[in-house]
Amino acid sequence: MKLGRCAVLAALVLGTVTATAVPAWAAPDNDTWAGRTVIGSVPYSQTEDTTGATSDGDEAALNAYCHLQAVDASVWYEVTADRTDSLVLDTLQSSYSTGAIVATGSPGNWTVVACLLGNHIWQTVAGQTYTILVVDTQYDGIGVGGILNVNLYWAARPTADITADPNGEVDGRTGVATIHGTMICTNASRNDIYVDLWQAVGRLHTVNGSGSTTGPTCDGATHTWAIEVRPYDGKFAGGMAMVTASGTVCNLLACVIDSNQRTVMLLGRPG
Repeated sequence: MKLGRCAVLAALVLGTVTATAVPAWAAPDNDTWAGRTVIGSVPYSQTEDTTGATSDGDEAALNAYCHLQAVDASVWYEVTADRTDSLVLDTLQSSYSTGAIVATGSPGNWTVVACLLGNHIWQTVAGQTYTILVVDTQYDGIGVGGILNVNLYWAARPTADITADPNGEVDGRTGVATIHGTMICTNASRNDIYVDLWQAVGRLHTVNGSGSTTGPTCDGATHTWAIEVRPYDGKFAGGMAMVTASGTVCNLLACVIDSNQRTVMLLGRPG
């Protein structure tokens, strides 16, 4: 009886091991150029698991132009541009290091348009069809493929509008001034604010200083900012001064600078 029971238990354990064996990952539908995902309109977003995606001679042929470190876990897309403009392919939210190759033509007759890493942008021609190959470049060295997040959208130039307030403060002990203002910006992935301040002291000397900070989120709303300005050659004091506040905003398409110069009253603040 004991032997029989052991045999039954062994069979159950073996059966359990067989049932929980790790399955092979299925290749996504757009694993090859023939199964490429045709994008109907822009903007476009998609999330897919590329763990089971493979590579073949078509990927190698395209990479002969780009020399990416690897073209693993590759998947294919196609889009026809409806205008001449700048198109962005954003894959930065993916779980692995991505690269992309953009080309016109078809296997055996490729014309490579762009070799891209991370956030990707290229210039389109209205009516032209573009093949997009997204790959795991292996620059992160952590496996093959994963969760790919694809976002395709038309680039827009960033905008910025910065102002400086008419009043600031100055620390009576250190001579460090604080300048305030507002900023509105859009379509930017990076933005910074810089302040230059100068103040006449007597008739022969001018105190100069500058400061900077990372700007606010460029969401089109009005945001306030405050920057400490440390003097280079002396101390700022209570009274009138001249300030230039500049906001620099950038995206993949361009960088834009907006500036506001004005007089400002520095109000004394006990040190």
